[in-house]
Amino acid sequence: RWLRLLPAWLRDECHEALRRNRWRWFGRQRPPLRRRSWRPRRA
Repeated sequence: RWLRLLPAWLRDECHEALRRNRWRWFGRQRPPLRRRSWRPRRA
């Protein structure tokens, strides 16, 4: 995964932003059940 290549602080910061933003622009449209759409495992 590309998460392991990135530094710890960048990974944590990106993960926090994605997790917070997901509930805003993705939680209202669709339930957070499909994690493959916004977080591809083969990225």
